[in-house]
Amino acid sequence: MKRATLAISAIACLLISCGDERGENASPSGTSAAPERSVTDTTAQPRPARRTTASIAVARGAADAGRYRRAITVARRLGPASEREIRERIANRVARGALAAVRSQSLNEARARLRQADRYPSTDLTRESRIAYADAQARVAQRARDLQAQVQQRIRRQGLEARRARAQRAMESSGL
Repeated sequence: MKRATLAISAIACLLISCGDERGENASPSGTSAAPERSVTDTTAQPRPARRTTASIAVARGAADAGRYRRAITVARRLGPASEREIRERIANRVARGALAAVRSQSLNEARARLRQADRYPSTDLTRESRIAYADAQARVAQRARDLQAQVQQRIRRQGLEARRARAQRAMESSGL
C-alpha cells in the first residue's frame, strides 16, 4: 500500500513538473513550429487542476501512510476545504485504530488513540469509537464489581463453614 501510494505520488509530481508537451508544442501541421521551452522559462506554468489533484493525492497518501504532519502541511497549501478533508481523513484513520484496539480489549491503546483523535475534527467514526470505548470501560468495571462480589461471597461462605466447623467441634468435645 505504501509503495503504491508513493508510486502514484511520484507519477503525479512528474506529470506536474513536465506538463503536457503534446498540446503545448504541437502545430497544426504536425511539426514543431514553436521553440522548445527551457526549464528556467518563467512563462511555462503548470496546469492548476493537475497540481491541485496531485497535491490532494499526495496529502491523502501521506495521511494513509501515517505521516499526519506532512499531510496537513500539504493540505494547508491547498486551502481550508482541503485541509478539513485531510484532517477528517486522519481523524477517521485514528478512530479505526481506536476501534480495533477496543475490539482487541487493549483499552490503554484505545485511550491513547482517542486522545490523538482530539486533535482532529469529530466525525461519525470518532464518535462511534468513543462510544465503543465507553462501553468497553463499563464492561470492565462491571466485571470488576462482579469479581469483587464473588470474592465477598466466598469469604462469607468460608466464614460460615469455619463457624459451623468450630460449633461442630465444640459440640463433639462437650459430649453432645
